[in-house]
Amino acid sequence: MPSKPLLDVVIIHHPDDKRGAAVVEQLLEHFHGAAYAGLVGGSVEVYPRAAAWDATGQPRTALLSVSDDPSTAAEFTAVLPVYSRHLYSDARVDGPWTSYLSAVAQLQAENPEQVLLAPICPASLGSPPGGLGRLPQQHIRHTDGVHLRREVSQMLTQWLRRTRNADAKPVSVFVSHAKADMRSASDDAVTAVRSALGDSHLNFFFDAVDIQPAENWKERLTKAAEADAMLIVRTDHYATREWTLTEASIAKTADKPVVALLAQRHGEPRGSFLLDNVPTVPYTGQESVRTALLRLVDECLKHALWRAQTQFTDNGTDVWTPARAPEPLTLARRLGDAGGASPKALTIVHPDPPLTDTELLELAALARGRGVTGAFTVNTPRTAATSPDQGRADGSPAAWLGRLTLSVSNSADLSRLGLTEKHLELLVAEVSRAVLLAGAGLAYGGRLSPRGFTDVICDEVERSGREAAVGGVSEPLVLTVPLPGHQRMQPQALDALLDRVASYGRIELIGQDGRLVQAPENADWAPTAVGAALTAMRLRTTEAGSLRLLVGGRLRGFTGSLPGVVEEAIATIDAGQPLYVAAGFGGAAAFVARELEIDDLLWAPGANFPSGALDDTLALSREKLRKRRNRLAPDGLSPEDRALLMRSHRPGDIGLVMGRVISRLQGRDLERAQGESGIEEVGTTR
Repeated sequence: MPSKPLLDVVIIHHPDDKRGAAVVEQLLEHFHGAAYAGLVGGSVEVYPRAAAWDATGQPRTALLSVSDDPSTAAEFTAVLPVYSRHLYSDARVDGPWTSYLSAVAQLQAENPEQVLLAPICPASLGSPPGGLGRLPQQHIRHTDGVHLRREVSQMLTQWLRRTRNADAKPVSVFVSHAKADMRSASDDAVTAVRSALGDSHLNFFFDAVDIQPAENWKERLTKAAEADAMLIVRTDHYATREWTLTEASIAKTADKPVVALLAQRHGEPRGSFLLDNVPTVPYTGQESVRTALLRLVDECLKHALWRAQTQFTDNGTDVWTPARAPEPLTLARRLGDAGGASPKALTIVHPDPPLTDTELLELAALARGRGVTGAFTVNTPRTAATSPDQGRADGSPAAWLGRLTLSVSNSADLSRLGLTEKHLELLVAEVSRAVLLAGAGLAYGGRLSPRGFTDVICDEVERSGREAAVGGVSEPLVLTVPLPGHQRMQPQALDALLDRVASYGRIELIGQDGRLVQAPENADWAPTAVGAALTAMRLRTTEAGSLRLLVGGRLRGFTGSLPGVVEEAIATIDAGQPLYVAAGFGGAAAFVARELEIDDLLWAPGANFPSGALDDTLALSREKLRKRRNRLAPDGLSPEDRALLMRSHRPGDIGLVMGRVISRLQGRDLERAQGESGIEEVGTTR
């Protein structure tokens, strides 16, 4: 695993610029989408810089780190200022934004190997005026979403290549296609690919036009197939041509990025196992070609990040870290390249998601047939990081914990920290995934709103929970919904959610005075009744779980005598359960950390953190928390994990720490379950 975060993408935009906010949303979704899902959380993160941190009017520093200390920043930081008329206007006067952008330019000048500065300019906007803080005149032209995402990914890929080789050439793409289909109606797909590549900044190779008559075509094609990336145009005859299959085999066994554009018109006489295990895009016209090229560029960046990420120790075994999941073709080639003698043991670490048991058994049989007689272990970064043998802390309680209760909500500090609600959703997804893979379940209380935290948690349980849980959690998920949360839902929507969760968990509805009800109650509720229902929810989630994680939370405008997160912290302590706090997202969780003396928050990037912590309305909260300072249950955290959990703003960090927490506290159960599986030689931490 990398010793520090790998790549931060920091997007600077004027707070009044809606297009800048849209760029943040597009790139945040993109770099946390399907193409990068296999990397361990935090490999690439996107953060905005728009809201002022304090009265100076300047956002937080562009070099994102704990306490803004460069030693804790990502290995690489790409800073993308988004030009706008608002920024142009402010640049004409000597104000906070001019000073801020000048500091950004100075930061890049002092750290050219670590910091990339690449402005983005909307196509409808004129050229930038002088006075923009010495920012470079060269910029990315933003025409549409697909173009922007490809240009940014391609720029980052090339930049990472040049940090390791100053003479690195632009990314080269080999287009593999069957000539037989160029003379048919399928030729339009190949023509569309050639046209799209011509409009890009990619180098590309087409054998139809790039091989001269006097050349050895087999030698030239073999060399071209080892280019940086391959785009397969899979037309009707592609899988029947020996040389196209050879090209695909060369690229895959060389661990090159490969994407297939599916352009069959009438189907294939037969497929080929050599063409499996690669991302595919169905051909529907020119736009689908642009999508395929975007995915291919993303695969290039993913490969570059993966190679920088996989720094694993040998520990006496042969370790193989392919950038895509292993398959019979690539495993056989790996074992065949061992100089005639296969390793006695083999550890494979590949991007998520984990392989299924059926796939593992087939690969294990192949490895045994090729002479691997010792341990054959297949892992992903998340399953390796949450292994019970990873970083065990002295004094960890050895008990079955069942479920982690999540307390996550928005905080007033998010925007000035350079975070968004999307980062909270990512945190919920990362923590849920890590906890489920470690064998525990989840409990959560809150509103049942579309595309909210509840939906994120359900997605992760459905994706990871059913196969990952190896312990005794009969219900991996318990959702507790207080009044008036379930009253706001349409009956059909509530019924659909109850049906969705029924196969793996349950939903508890809290009614008047904290009673459990079977259906929403049609009544008007007094504020005291609402407060009672919220308190009941917090007590019920405490009973459903065995430990709790706090993130964010409001310190102002709360219902009742205490902020919700404070009340949940108190309930957890009174129940004798371990309490974990991610203070890097500010809000009530940071307030709890300071009042319980879990952390002094001196690492915070400025004063008045968290916002509202000094309000008189929090006097009772301070009193109750301080009385419980000496009653905290042991949490089993190592000093390094405690500091990371307390201070990190990265969703992936929080997920990894909580996954390790569960694994440490449940190690005996995980090890026993794996020992009873009957396939001891095939290891994967699931």
